[in-house]
Amino acid sequence: MAPVVVTRSGGPEHFVDGANGLVVPTRDPRALADAMEHMIVGGSHYSAVRIRRDIVARFGVGTFRDKLTSIYERVISG
Repeated sequence: MAPVVVTRSGGPEHFVDGANGLVVPTRDPRALADAMEHMIVGGSHYSAVRIRRDIVARFGVGTFRDKLTSIYERVISG
C-alpha cells in the first residue's frame, strides 16, 4: 500500500491521516502540487506495512463482518 494525496471534499479526509497520506484543500492547485512533490521526494518515510495494517483493521472483511453482526444483533434485540 502506498500513501495517498486527497482533497478535503467531504469524504477522503475522514480516512486519510498523517500516517497514510496527505489531505489538501479543494481548489488549491499549489497545495496539491506541493503534496504531490512531497510524496515524490519524501514519501519513502511512509510505511507500507503500517498503511496496510491500518486499512485491514478499519475496512477488512473481519471488521466489516463484526460491524454488520453488531447492527443485526441490535435490530433483532429491539
